[in-house]
Amino acid sequence: MEKAVNFKIIILFIVVAALFFSFIENISAQQTPLNKRISLNVSNTTIQNVLKKIGEKVNFNFSYNSEIIDKNKTVTINTQNSTVESILKNILNKNIQYKVVGNHIVLLGKTETKNKETKNTGYFITGYIVDSSTGKKIHSATIYDIEGKTTCITNSEGYYSISIPANKEFRGLTYCKKGYLDTVIIIKPSEIENIDMQLKPKMKSIDKIPVKEITPLPYEFDNQRLVNWVVPPVALSHSNNLILYEKRIGQVSFLPFPGLHTSVKGVIVNNVSLNVLAGFSDGVEGVEIGGLLNIDKSYVKGFQAGGIGNIVGKKTSGVQIAGLFNINTGSITGVQVAGFNNVVNDTITGVQIAGFTNLLRGKMNGIQIAGFYNHTTKDVDGFQIGGFMNVAEKNVDDGQIAGFFNFSGQNIEGIQIAGFFNYAVKDNNGVQISGFINKAKSIKGLQISFINVSDTSSGYSIGFFNHVKKGYRAIEISSDEIFYGNLSYKTGNKKLYNIYNLGLQSVKNKIWSVGFGFGSYFNLSNKFIMSVDLTANAVNENMFWQDHLNLLNKLAISLDYKLSPKLALFASPSYNVHVSSLKNAETNSFTTDIAFNPFLEKSTSTTQTQMWIGGKVGIRIILSRN
Repeated sequence: MEKAVNFKIIILFIVVAALFFSFIENISAQQTPLNKRISLNVSNTTIQNVLKKIGEKVNFNFSYNSEIIDKNKTVTINTQNSTVESILKNILNKNIQYKVVGNHIVLLGKTETKNKETKNTGYFITGYIVDSSTGKKIHSATIYDIEGKTTCITNSEGYYSISIPANKEFRGLTYCKKGYLDTVIIIKPSEIENIDMQLKPKMKSIDKIPVKEITPLPYEFDNQRLVNWVVPPVALSHSNNLILYEKRIGQVSFLPFPGLHTSVKGVIVNNVSLNVLAGFSDGVEGVEIGGLLNIDKSYVKGFQAGGIGNIVGKKTSGVQIAGLFNINTGSITGVQVAGFNNVVNDTITGVQIAGFTNLLRGKMNGIQIAGFYNHTTKDVDGFQIGGFMNVAEKNVDDGQIAGFFNFSGQNIEGIQIAGFFNYAVKDNNGVQISGFINKAKSIKGLQISFINVSDTSSGYSIGFFNHVKKGYRAIEISSDEIFYGNLSYKTGNKKLYNIYNLGLQSVKNKIWSVGFGFGSYFNLSNKFIMSVDLTANAVNENMFWQDHLNLLNKLAISLDYKLSPKLALFASPSYNVHVSSLKNAETNSFTTDIAFNPFLEKSTSTTQTQMWIGGKVGIRIILSRN
């Protein structure tokens, strides 16, 4: 019982959605010549001339039989910012209807034919379609009965045969082929007609060279294997050739060929599209639900859900959900969710979520979330969150978060967080945080990792090893109050560098230390430099390596005198804090003996802390300075 109620609710929702989107059709309609707004000021002008002026303003041609227009009638129009449709309603007879096909506004009379025999039987039109510039026969061209909605397509020899109802005094036919200018003719019914048609190739506006049909890229709509496998070739040809500005309330389809709009479904926009297995239409403005697959050549506005997948040729606005995959060769504005994979060939503004991967061949304005991998070929103005890896071939403005690896082909303006590796090909103007290594060409922000690598740096790198190719690197040889020989290596930039230190007091007594720390320096003048270093040194006494706590912490402020750009003498006072747990097992007394006249000494049951003022002098060899 509960399932039946739920099913009724779903059906009710679909019906309400259909009525709603039908109601707002005029508000959200496609931009056609009929709803374009123009200003027109004519006085005592024939209708033919008015139509010509309107056509010039909207860059469309009017096609009609002159018999349906009163040649002697003149009109006066003074209107500002009015739609073409409202103007036509005022100047045309009510028995004239108009439709937009391709680049034409077609005017047709509603008067029925008086020939009862022809009216009941209809008639055939046959002929050949050829290229006007070469004379070659054109295959797969579309012939469309504008009012009767029937179509046919030319064979490999350019031949066609179309059955035309003869219930009207005038019929309109359009001849069209992708890459050619479409042609509209108005004819009167007869038992049989033979009409050969020449189509003119479209010309480039600059050099007037005929436009050649370009083979679609592998990821474009016309070259999708699934589209070509599911949709019949005839339906694809019609959708490529014929441009209609027509919407209908709904479509019910079992497979792409059988359905309510069999011959022209690939050029129709529906408010509601219900596809039992798979469906094919030009677009949706409302709701589309497919048991397996939804295919829309142009666009989707509203809600789209496919059991396996959705394929949209141009823009999608709203919510798109698929059990397995979504493929959009246009842009996305809204939310896109797929159980496995999303592919978008243009910009995303919103949220893209996939169980496995997201692939965007454009700019990301929002958030990409994938269980495994996100890839964007242009900028990321937002966040990429990937379970394993994120790739942005251009800039990242806000951030990337990945379990393993983040890559930015240009700059990082926000934050990169990776379990293992972050890489920005150009500048890091934000923050890079990784478990092992960060790399960028230039650091203007912050790096935090075990290893940080860059070419130049004016920011901060925090890690065990920081390497700046054109940064600060120096070797120091010095002597202080504890260790008579010290060798130090500094690497980073002047704001923050790492210090690796080795100290030796006595080889015989095995008293030595190894240390690590951070420092910073600034110029006082051309000859003098001041630096501040903080190090922690593990001290070994009377054995090669001690496992007990024996740590010497040192804060040193150095004054350098430059002998040359690469060589300097320095002296520095230091503040020392020594913490040790070394004890004599028999006497339970502390045995460390490295403190130099401590001014403070404090002991607990486990540790001894000593503090004193010391100093060191030495020579610094500057390998590189930023």
